[in-house]
Amino acid sequence: MESTKKPLLNLTRWRRSPWWLLLALALVLGGTMAARVYAFGPGLPGIGPGGPGTSPAERHALMQLRLAKMLDDVNASEAQRTTIKNIAARLELRMEPIHKQQADLHEQMLRAFSEQTVDGAAVEQLRAQASALFEKVSMAFTKSLVEAGKVLNAGQRQTVIKHLQEDHGR
Repeated sequence: MESTKKPLLNLTRWRRSPWWLLLALALVLGGTMAARVYAFGPGLPGIGPGGPGTSPAERHALMQLRLAKMLDDVNASEAQRTTIKNIAARLELRMEPIHKQQADLHEQMLRAFSEQTVDGAAVEQLRAQASALFEKVSMAFTKSLVEAGKVLNAGQRQTVIKHLQEDHGR
């Protein structure tokens, strides 16, 4: 005798449904945010360094703490400390207007998504602007990194790399 009961969950139909993609996206985004909060830990409001809710003063304080720890870890001389702190200060000045532009773009993106219908062309334009800003950030950071790398000796750079690798894995 065959059962006429239907299974509680029709997996074949469920796999073809687009709703599982939305569920997966929500889980990935939630996991990413949780990992980011965990990685940066408590101490500063907002999501993390440079994230939403982080003021310029908080970014400055966090950058100073990390820089001091890095200089202590590599046993930097006073001359190295002064030079690298000057490099960091120049980077911070270059980044200030970029942070403001990123905040403006964030607000524009929120407005674009809050409209009755989302204008794909407008969102794409905002994405392109955000990508261009990221390129500016990347170039400024890389330039400062190269300058600082010239101040540190090979052993000190290896210590920094070791710490970066350990932090990346947390």
